[in-house]
Amino acid sequence: MTLRAASANPATITSGTAIGLTNLGTTSADSSGTPGNQTSNTPSGRCSIAAAGTTVTVTNSLVTAASRVFAVIATADATARLSHVVPGAGSFTITIVAATGTTNINWFVIN
Repeated sequence: MTLRAASANPATITSGTAIGLTNLGTTSADSSGTPGNQTSNTPSGRCSIAAAGTTVTVTNSLVTAASRVFAVIATADATARLSHVVPGAGSFTITIVAATGTTNINWFVIN
């Protein structure tokens, strides 16, 4: 596999190549299962939206308007689907549609 970067020199990764990654912190999961807005100043975590709810806002000091925030529904709900994730300065908002029960969402931030 070849990774292309902004530089003219690509990096080549072959089987057995070690890749160094920086640890940006620990995961903060909403272990209480309580739906609602939360504060989590880590690069990844979990939040929850109540049944029939549509949004949750996560306050996070690592997030900027230019951040990439990726989210995935982590609850077995055949009707719930992710609509969009909008980052802003110091927080991001996740919007879902058609949830029939409390919906857990796993997320991570890339700057």
